[in-house]
Amino acid sequence: MNQVESNSIRRWRPRFSLKLLLLVVSLASVALAVNSVCYHFENFGSEKVKMTEKVKFFGSSCDVCVTLEEGRTSPSIRQRLLIYRLQRYAPELMEKICDAAERHRFEYEGPVGFLHEEYGLPIMNRKNIREHFSYGLILIPRLTGSSDDYIVLGCDCEWDIEHGMEMLIKNGTEVPWQGVAGPWHYKTPHEFMKEGNAQ
Repeated sequence: MNQVESNSIRRWRPRFSLKLLLLVVSLASVALAVNSVCYHFENFGSEKVKMTEKVKFFGSSCDVCVTLEEGRTSPSIRQRLLIYRLQRYAPELMEKICDAAERHRFEYEGPVGFLHEEYGLPIMNRKNIREHFSYGLILIPRLTGSSDDYIVLGCDCEWDIEHGMEMLIKNGTEVPWQGVAGPWHYKTPHEFMKEGNAQ
């Protein structure tokens, strides 16, 4: 090894060590933040648990259910981290959720005003759609085998009181989907995506 190569290696090592140190500190900070929050769960049907406390999601109090990973009796660290992040999503996500709600309303109602004329419901459009739906249930699915983070948002809406609507959130972004059975009915997002439902 010549002197130039030796000097290059000596200069490179500190930069690598600094990056590694920053990564360790970042991961440790996240772990401490998650561990500092004590979540309590109760059984909620087959292979699911439900948090005993509600979580704030864009100002609304929501129940949180978790589909347990195979062989586990409580949510994984990764699933707990997603619960922790629910209160920290960027405001842009709400705009995506409202866009999805308007698509769902239009597919159900058709031209704006039909439900108003037939049933006396308010005229709903993209400008006021946020006033006509609410979300109260969040599902954290199984995440093993996926590098992506998913949540399923269950909503009540004025235009479809009987069924409501479901939204799939992937890495903080709403994912449009089609089909009768929504993502809630699948154990993992992969099962849902394989059916060709996601656009």
